[in-house]
Amino acid sequence: MLDDMIQQDLGMPEMTDMRADLADQVSRSPEMMELLRNAHAKGVRIVNPARRDLRIFDPSLEQDLTATGSGLDRPLDVISVDADMFRTPAADNDAVVAGFVDALSHELSHVTDAPIDVLPQDFANRQAHRDADVDARLKSEGEAALVQYIVADELAANGGKPNLALRADQAQADIYDRFTAGEIDRTQAVHEMAALYRSMEPSIADGGTYADYYGHFADAAYQAANVAPGHEGDVASNASHVLGEPRAAAPANKGQPAPNNGPLTRDGVRATPLDQVPDLVMGDFQPTQIPWLKREQVAVLTEQQFRDMDQAGLLPYLTKSQLRGIPKAKIGQVNIAGLVGKQIPWLTEGHIRNVTDQQFRDFGKTGLTPHLTKPQLQAIKGDMVELVNMSKLEERQVPWFKPSQVAKFTSQQFKDLGEAGLLKSLAERQVPAIPETMIDSVDVAKLDPKQVPWLTEKQIPVLTRDQWGAFTIHHTEALTQPQIEAVTPKQFGEMSPGQFRKFTLEQFGWMSVDQTNALSVLQLTTFRATHKTSMTPDQQTLVEGALVYSRIKEYQAALDTFGTMASTSFMMWSSLPPTWTATAGAVAFGVRGVVFVAQALSPNATASHKPFGRFLNALGGATFIAAAPGAATGMIQGKDLVVNSTFTLGNSVYGTKSMLQSFTGRPVIRNLAEYLAGPGYVLGCAFYTVQSWPSPIATIAGTMFTFGCAEFYASARRTDRMNSRSVPRTDADIAAAEKSDKKWAAWDRWTLGITFGVGMLLFSLDALLAEPWEGAKTTPPPDPKKPDGDDSSQRPDDPSDVPDEPQIPPEDFPQLVVVADDGLNLRTQPDGDSTVATVLQPGTFIEQTAKPSTNPSGEVWIPVEGFGPDGEMHSGWVSGDHVEPHPDGSSNPEGRTNPTLEKDGYQWVEVQNGDSIRLIAKTHSADVAETVVLNMDHILSPDLIFSGDRIYLPATLVG
Repeated sequence: MLDDMIQQDLGMPEMTDMRADLADQVSRSPEMMELLRNAHAKGVRIVNPARRDLRIFDPSLEQDLTATGSGLDRPLDVISVDADMFRTPAADNDAVVAGFVDALSHELSHVTDAPIDVLPQDFANRQAHRDADVDARLKSEGEAALVQYIVADELAANGGKPNLALRADQAQADIYDRFTAGEIDRTQAVHEMAALYRSMEPSIADGGTYADYYGHFADAAYQAANVAPGHEGDVASNASHVLGEPRAAAPANKGQPAPNNGPLTRDGVRATPLDQVPDLVMGDFQPTQIPWLKREQVAVLTEQQFRDMDQAGLLPYLTKSQLRGIPKAKIGQVNIAGLVGKQIPWLTEGHIRNVTDQQFRDFGKTGLTPHLTKPQLQAIKGDMVELVNMSKLEERQVPWFKPSQVAKFTSQQFKDLGEAGLLKSLAERQVPAIPETMIDSVDVAKLDPKQVPWLTEKQIPVLTRDQWGAFTIHHTEALTQPQIEAVTPKQFGEMSPGQFRKFTLEQFGWMSVDQTNALSVLQLTTFRATHKTSMTPDQQTLVEGALVYSRIKEYQAALDTFGTMASTSFMMWSSLPPTWTATAGAVAFGVRGVVFVAQALSPNATASHKPFGRFLNALGGATFIAAAPGAATGMIQGKDLVVNSTFTLGNSVYGTKSMLQSFTGRPVIRNLAEYLAGPGYVLGCAFYTVQSWPSPIATIAGTMFTFGCAEFYASARRTDRMNSRSVPRTDADIAAAEKSDKKWAAWDRWTLGITFGVGMLLFSLDALLAEPWEGAKTTPPPDPKKPDGDDSSQRPDDPSDVPDEPQIPPEDFPQLVVVADDGLNLRTQPDGDSTVATVLQPGTFIEQTAKPSTNPSGEVWIPVEGFGPDGEMHSGWVSGDHVEPHPDGSSNPEGRTNPTLEKDGYQWVEVQNGDSIRLIAKTHSADVAETVVLNMDHILSPDLIFSGDRIYLPATLVG
């Protein structure tokens, strides 16, 4: 029977998919079966008025009756069941079927109603006729309501699915309970039900109660029977669609104008001919008068009239029938923002297809988007979907979009869905429809893990590094084998170690050789530490094999990088003057400090994989090229081995690490750096700090370096300890881990920025204050063999060349070197026969102490002092024929100098009273022993220096 009566798709997916369930429900109610047989015998059809492709046309009034509500149309023998009456957002499939059966039982009951036998001529006046007519009609409603409860009871008793919402009307439920208890009979129950209907509003009315609605039928019938000729306009007929009754055509005031609306009575408004409706001044209407307009009248309203209604705040008073009667081509004239929420579902799919861009925006601005129904959302054309404000949708609405519509979503719409927490509402058929070009706009962390397997093998390869990083362990573990196989080697290589350890051992087994070969040592060691206790021998072999390959590849790259950097550094230091290399080293410390500060202040922008981060890593690596050889040179010379050897090791590792990371964009040689170079730096910095005392800048910088290296070492130990544990799974554990990670990340940032960044800047400042780029001017030494008074020893600019100026005898004497192959006698007098005080060894440096003396034979004798073979200081005279000025030593009127060191660009400090070589070296952050050795050529005794002497500082700086 249902197949005969429901000849077309109801337009409701629920009914299409569950027609068998509907038949099962009907068969469980004897009352329902009897009503259905009766209707079937009379040829009644059942349709859904929401169907856009099914038009119900009444030829008697030339009126389209589609979507006018649920009811029985007697002339057409059609029962309309309006889906909107029971298809609510919260309704599941069972509720939809139950609601349909409930509404159908009510309308099937009306099929058996007897004709209304209330004739106007049997009553004294209009009111008496109206009361009797309305009572008769309400009685049929009371009977239909009772039938609904009887059907629901039978369904409940026979294992069916009754409409649970039926008992929401407590008054009706009480009447039925009294009826079933035998307290009242059926007639009384129908009478009381009818009384309740008197004040209820029918689903197909243009406003008002059942009493008002049926009263119009009575008035029309009375008027048709009693109107006098020429007075047809006194009473307006009802031209609305009245289910169950014939329609009377009575176009009042036909052909007459209606200036200023005339008297705004219900009958007067409804009698206005269609061609005069555009003349109505809608601004003069009251809210209660808007429902008086007939559906076809609203259809001919002009754009200005709709605008006037909007300005007067009258749009919210349009009824469902009126809104649906607006032609779809005219919907653009209606201000959507002027409607209220309950009206939005009344708009047809045709309306939705024709709304303007601004109207779509108004849906979101005015908060009306949540009121759009599934058919409405699905009716949105592809090019208009991008105008839907996704942030205003409700969770239930998201799955309603068709895949073809999801494919049209914009980047901002996907972001709005994520921010509103609605991505998790995307259905299985929708997720694959997301275009690959839009997948990077999806906040994958907001997806439900159950949605992850829905991602296609084309979407997986375009997930970004940040999206992979946002996956929780639950998202990661949900990845299927085809999805794992679709991940590119580059994507695996870009994952952080913390992210990669979330994969399961089974998923690791699905990876190809190309994928595992792309993994870093740190990724694999972290993964191994996490899963170590749960690995099978085969899985352990697989992981270890990948780790061996990764180590070989990474260490080879590190050696190549170190070789290139070392070669560049050697070429620079061997080809440039010490002044240049010293200056470059000092500047390099400052540049490295700026790099550290930038990385600390902007950790996201300077991440290893970001362009700016790669640049900073390369810049940091370049600073090691410029500065690192200082410590290496000292180590090779055997000077201050603890500091120079540990710093050389740290510089070699961290310099290589920094430069290599600029190429790879990910951490490399991490364990080598943290567990070898890191502790070495701690030791070296501690020694350096002690040796730097009392130099304030160097001591502060050394202290900061020591603390920073220690904190980084502790942070690395903590990270490895955390990675050896299982990945947090519960929300509480995940939150606790994130909190701890943020705390340590903050410590690392402050350490990097302050201890290393500021420390390096201080060290650079200390080095630059010594002006390493300045070279000293030198004065040619006099010939020691020229005796006093010899004009040839005077320079052109000597004071003796200046007239009327007193001659100032030269006071500077050079440092000499013994050139005799078998030694030189140091005599007590300037005579070859005097006593020999000691024998000076070949190559001994001695200091001339006074002017030379020439004996009668013309031999020049020079007074000197120097150390003998016994290590004691001796003074006396030596023959000028066996000594020469030392080419690396000279003196001036103020003190002793070394012209060669000055020529090579070494910085020097002039000795003041109370200075010592040790104090000068410490004050200028130089190694004491290295300083003594450098000055031995012109300072014979490091414990004996004088004001005016020049103490040269080593060019090898620690760094």
